[in-house]
Amino acid sequence: VPQVSFHRLDTQILGNDIWYDPEAIRQMRVRERDYLDGAIFVSARQEEAAAARNFVDVYRKRFQRDPNYAATAYDATRMLGEGWAQGNCDRLALSEWLAGIGYYEGASGIISLSS
Repeated sequence: VPQVSFHRLDTQILGNDIWYDPEAIRQMRVRERDYLDGAIFVSARQEEAAAARNFVDVYRKRFQRDPNYAATAYDATRMLGEGWAQGNCDRLALSEWLAGIGYYEGASGIISLSS
């Protein structure tokens, strides 16, 4: 986030759960923290869900290593593709469709999105 502020980038910040560090956020300047408004963070994979277990098993078999955040990327791509296939073919429509997802069982576990 400090780099986004320094370079004055106008962008949507997407990050994984490692980005959520309350102490680091407290140490940021107020102007830097403003860049976190609207940031989207994903949480860790939940291997207890059936789809998640299946993804991990297939991934480990194919690549001989743990998927780490590959499951999250896979789910994001699938959700975007599904939304697009349902006719949400512009930025606003797709954003609204995604915000309406209350339960999605994906490779990274149970996913719910909030506006």
